[in-house]
Amino acid sequence: MKIRFSNKKAQAIVEFALIFPILIATIMCIFEFGLLLKNYLGLNYALGKAAKEASFCRGQQGADLKVLTKLLEGAAALNSLNLRIISPTNTLYGPYKLVGGKVKDFNDVEIASIGEELFFYNDNGTPNNLTDDIKVDASDASLPSYAKIRVRYTHTMINAQILGLEKQGTFNLELTMQARLAPQ
Repeated sequence: MKIRFSNKKAQAIVEFALIFPILIATIMCIFEFGLLLKNYLGLNYALGKAAKEASFCRGQQGADLKVLTKLLEGAAALNSLNLRIISPTNTLYGPYKLVGGKVKDFNDVEIASIGEELFFYNDNGTPNNLTDDIKVDASDASLPSYAKIRVRYTHTMINAQILGLEKQGTFNLELTMQARLAPQ
């Protein structure tokens, strides 16, 4: 003869023990998505400010640094250590920080110029074909010209940090924004 034990309290504890990890994982994923969305929207905002600045830089010297300054001002809510600028040759520049309105690297060396033209292109009359566009200096840009700003932000997932998976818990947000240069 089998004896069945019926204890409602024990049953509730077992069910809670099975459901609790799933509940915690769901809550952690909601926080993770919120942080990712904050980083994405912050980066998009910073790119918008930088593109607006770039659109008015035609005919000016040092336009790359002006655009970079606006990008860093707009990205104040982000960790600038994780922000890189992608050049047209796919070279990564950065990280940079803004100190007293001046762009510096993380060794506190002020950046006077960047090795290559990062943002400005001359459209060769074929607006649907971007492969024939050439890089130009903003001071020599003729119309129609445009600025294209590409950045990469490395997002570190907090769930991976909690679990001790630092290297596997990062991924890159890459965003691009374009703006036509305004006539002078």
